Amino acid sequence: MTRIPGVTTAAALSCALALLAIPATAGAQAKNFKLLYSFYKDVNDGAGPGGLMVDQNGNLYGTTAYGGGAKDAGTVFELPAEGAEQVLYTFTGGSDGGNPDSTPIEDSEGNLYGTSSAGGADGAGTVFKVTPGGTETVLHAFTGGNDGSTPYAGLVTDASGNMYGTASAGGADGHGTIFELAPDGTETTLWTFTGGSDGAAPAGALTFDSQGNLYGTANFGGIAGCYHDLGCGTVYKLAPNGTFSVVYSFCSQPECADGDFPQSRLVADEQGNFYGTTFSGGKGKCYIGLSCGVVFKLAPDGTETVLFSFDGKNGGNPQFGVLRDDQGNLYGTTSYGGLVGKECGRFGCGVAYEIPANGTEKTLHQFAGADGAQPAGDPIADPAGNIYATGYRGGAYDEGSIWKLRP
Repeated sequence: MTRIPGVTTAAALSCALALLAIPATAGAQAKNFKLLYSFYKDVNDGAGPGGLMVDQNGNLYGTTAYGGGAKDAGTVFELPAEGAEQVLYTFTGGSDGGNPDSTPIEDSEGNLYGTSSAGGADGAGTVFKVTPGGTETVLHAFTGGNDGSTPYAGLVTDASGNMYGTASAGGADGHGTIFELAPDGTETTLWTFTGGSDGAAPAGALTFDSQGNLYGTANFGGIAGCYHDLGCGTVYKLAPNGTFSVVYSFCSQPECADGDFPQSRLVADEQGNFYGTTFSGGKGKCYIGLSCGVVFKLAPDGTETVLFSFDGKNGGNPQFGVLRDDQGNLYGTTSYGGLVGKECGRFGCGVAYEIPANGTEKTLHQFAGADGAQPAGDPIADPAGNIYATGYRGGAYDEGSIWKLRP
């Protein structure tokens, strides 16, 4: 079974065993959709791409969890605005790291930074740097102990050049950590998740607010009595002074109508509201015992509002975050739902959607397999308003794709 970055083993297993067939709906194939690239690991290319970043010249950069040659340990790649895809670095799965799932970030000199979920000195993952010339350096190798292990999410930086991220496992209690990596390479564990009310298994990248607080989501943990033994997830806040607080615990409403299992990064607006997704919960029924997920808004006072509940036909199980434009419109993808049959099987290949600031959700594109499947990574936009993301599967060789969509 292929693994989409950020889905925990338990959730992925539930997907594979329990997803029900969802009838396809007509239309919803965007006229302004373009397949930019299909990955093909048999030629030492990558496979299973994660999120993308775009530079000021329109060049795209990303990572693949697999491919890259005999080691099958993933790559860092560039897709120039004009030109062919280029593998910048191929991981060996050894001390250099392996299986990167994260969206890279770039410094002023064009160096790329990210995390790998495996490899490193102790096999627990790394934080790495790749220069424009393709030289890779491990900045931190996780030990699987108090510093954490298995980082899936990308990094964020502050004005002093410190980088912050999450590890989905490890830490004193084995439920993940929030860490800081200073420019000199010193790693500090800022918070260790207990797996209780604070959360567990953080998978999404962190977000800063204007006061320097860090916000994120934890896939499990939260309120006692959640129908899932591991808890249904939280939104948390970490203040600059180290104070940790839970902003919201999911499955706080009957039958988890508010959502559960959040895995996405949060996006803020000018009023301090945050927007994100949950992999399941909501009112739509996609699974035996699990539902289709939601897009939510979280006010500064902790009040949660469900903006949309997926029902399978219009997409199901959003795994990644949303993109918010200047008008307040939200754009995102779902990992499943939409078209079924043929290349998409009974799971569905996923959709790209829009939630207008003053309107109802509309499906922009239903993936059909050849153009991509199981969209991955938070969608990004260029200055012209084009939206980019990847398909973890699909494309010409069913090993992933990069696509562009003009809403």
